[in-house]
Amino acid sequence: MNLMFMGGTLVTGVALSNNAVPEGDFLCILMLFSSIWSLYHLLYVRKINYAALHQDHHAGALWLKASLALFGICSILLSIFKIGHVVLLLHCQFPMDIIYNCMEILFVSVQTVLLWISCKDCIQLQHNVTSCN
Repeated sequence: MNLMFMGGTLVTGVALSNNAVPEGDFLCILMLFSSIWSLYHLLYVRKINYAALHQDHHAGALWLKASLALFGICSILLSIFKIGHVVLLLHCQFPMDIIYNCMEILFVSVQTVLLWISCKDCIQLQHNVTSCN
């Protein structure tokens, strides 16, 4: 599913190369769709008994989880500082930057939690519901 969003972004970027629509709008929409899909995967698909048949309990080392958490925290802090900067310059900048940074905080948070929880899942036979993620 994420590859489909990336491909859609590339095709849209090529088709609209004359900057008719700001790229922040498309990125917000794609981050929203990806976050919704990830939340669906976290909340519903993982609750199904056959969703994760095998788990490697030795996977997901502490350094991996710590670096993932550090990356997530630093990205969220950077977005918060960007929001503060845009609020200070609100009279001369477009307010879409605030929405974009809020979507970025949501996206990074959801993706970090998804990777944190899914790091022990082993690759297995994919079912129709889980084959896209």
